[in-house]
Amino acid sequence: MGIYRRILSVLKNDIVIGDQKFEFLAFSSSQLGENSVWMFASTNELSADSIREWMGDFRNIRNVVNFAARLGQSFGSSIGTLIVNSDEIEVIPDVEIEGEDGTKYVFFDGIGKISVEFARIVAANCNLKDYSFCLPNSVCRL
Repeated sequence: MGIYRRILSVLKNDIVIGDQKFEFLAFSSSQLGENSVWMFASTNELSADSIREWMGDFRNIRNVVNFAARLGQSFGSSIGTLIVNSDEIEVIPDVEIEGEDGTKYVFFDGIGKISVEFARIVAANCNLKDYSFCLPNSVCRL
């Protein structure tokens, strides 16, 4: 129980190193396996809260795991490969269902689609031998 309390204390009460106080900011999926998180030392102009607000409006995500995953997408290790013009993007809507109590639920599989031609270009730019690679939806950041 000692480790749990220590981690919870850091997440709730921040951590002080020297004269700087670091607040919990977010974590990526890969960080979960590495037992690490992003911490941020706020300034007068910028805080962990303001960074999270800048990342997007996640107020409708009530599931803690999903909320953390959305924040973590901004900290992933995706590598930019090509610029895609807005007229080349097709937005595929999420599946939305309203529950009996009026609560709106949004379902998505977290992936996108890519043409074979574009996949070949991406593979070539990344020096991959073929174009059978994983393309997470975080590859596109707006």
